[in-house]
Amino acid sequence: MLEVDHLPGRTLHANGRAYLYCSGTGYLGIARNPAFAELVVAGISRYGTNYSSSRSSSVQLRIYAEAEAYLAAYAGAEAALTVSSGYLAGQLAVAALAEAGRFKYEPGAHPAA
Repeated sequence: MLEVDHLPGRTLHANGRAYLYCSGTGYLGIARNPAFAELVVAGISRYGTNYSSSRSSSVQLRIYAEAEAYLAAYAGAEAALTVSSGYLAGQLAVAALAEAGRFKYEPGAHPAA
């Protein structure tokens, strides 16, 4: 594993070599994209750094409903639901489909399996 003291762009320079950085969504280069960074700063200024209990709090941020309405319209779906992670999305899918048929788990396989 390479250790660095900064977030790499699409290319990581370490130990005198250049590597393509393909970790997580790093292959998109989005973490170092200046336009995206400006949007993140604007979002943090408006919404804070974390408000994960919006669904059960006495105050709910409107952005969740707006984003879900946009996604539903974009996908041509009746409704949409956003969640905080791919892991949680997978858990919801398994729970929703648990009675629909046989569930097969394949550790170590590609997530699409």
